[in-house]
Amino acid sequence: EEAVDTASLFLDKGLVGYVYGQRYPRRDITTKGDGEVVRLPLAVLINQSTAGPAELVAAAVSEDKRGEVVGVRSFGVGVYQKLIPVGDGSALLLSVAKYYGPDGKAIQDNGVAPTVVQAAEGETASLDDDNEQAGPEHFGDKDDLQLQKAIETLKQKYSVAKAA
Repeated sequence: EEAVDTASLFLDKGLVGYVYGQRYPRRDITTKGDGEVVRLPLAVLINQSTAGPAELVAAAVSEDKRGEVVGVRSFGVGVYQKLIPVGDGSALLLSVAKYYGPDGKAIQDNGVAPTVVQAAEGETASLDDDNEQAGPEHFGDKDDLQLQKAIETLKQKYSVAKAA
């Protein structure tokens, strides 16, 4: 659900990915509504800690060529799990299918590759950094190379689009 809600803000109506397993029929995951809400240059930041629904969004943005995915390969967690009750009141959580990006590549164990590679050297910006009273205008003040690369990429795309 989180992946669909987020992807629906930025992508035209279409496939975000799908879930499929040996005994689980393919179920497409599509955007909802009339399509994208925001049509500005887009960069999605990923790193080795990006997992789950965020990976599905990154894969969809990359495959749709809607924006750039900046950073390093994501974690690679993409399984659909089913809760199976056991007679004694406990339950078994069983992985029954994998999530796939629109290109058909499994996210589980593979992750999502960035379209613009930028290692996370130096400090990484965080909403939890420093002073909780500082406003969003201070976000990214640190030497976050991935964030800086994403901004640089967006500026280049925007200047090319503006010139055209």
